[in-house]
Amino acid sequence: MIWIRPSKFITGNNLPEGKRMKKYFLVFIAVLFLTGQAARADRTAIIGGLRSGLALGIETVKDFNDRVSGRFGLETTTGEDLGLLGENPFIMFLEGQFYLFDVGRSPVFLSLGLLGDYGYQTAYGASLSFIFNKIYGREELFLETGIDYISSGTLRLQIGYKLY
Repeated sequence: MIWIRPSKFITGNNLPEGKRMKKYFLVFIAVLFLTGQAARADRTAIIGGLRSGLALGIETVKDFNDRVSGRFGLETTTGEDLGLLGENPFIMFLEGQFYLFDVGRSPVFLSLGLLGDYGYQTAYGASLSFIFNKIYGREELFLETGIDYISSGTLRLQIGYKLY
C-alpha cells in the first residue's frame, strides 16, 4: 500500500505539471463560481483586514429576511509570520448570520458556519463569531471576533474594511 502525505498532494509538489495545472484550474473554477454567485447576492464586497496575518478576499451576503442572512467567500492570508503567503493561505467560509441587537448604531450578528483552511495542510472545521457592522457609523468597517475550530480552537479577532 502506498501512502501519499496530504501536504504533498495539496501543494502539488509530487504532481506532474499537467495534474498541477488541473488542480489550479479547479481553484480557478471555484473562484469563478463565487464571483458568479456574487451577481445574485444582495451585497458583495472585497474585504480585507487582520486575520492571522493580513487578509484580502471576496464576500457575498444574501438576506433571507430582516434578521437572517447567509454569507460565503474566500480570503487569502499572509499567515502569522506575515510572509507573502502563510502555510494555509486560503480560507473559504459558508456561514449563517443571525441579527442579535444594536450597540449604538452598529448592528451585532451571531455567525455560525463551516470553513476550510486550504494550503500546505488542508483542514475543515466550524466557526462561531460575533460580527459588529458599521463601526463608528461607517458602513464599510466591521469587527469580527470568535472561535475557529479546525484541528483545535483558535480565537479570532478580525478588523476589516469592505470595498463595495
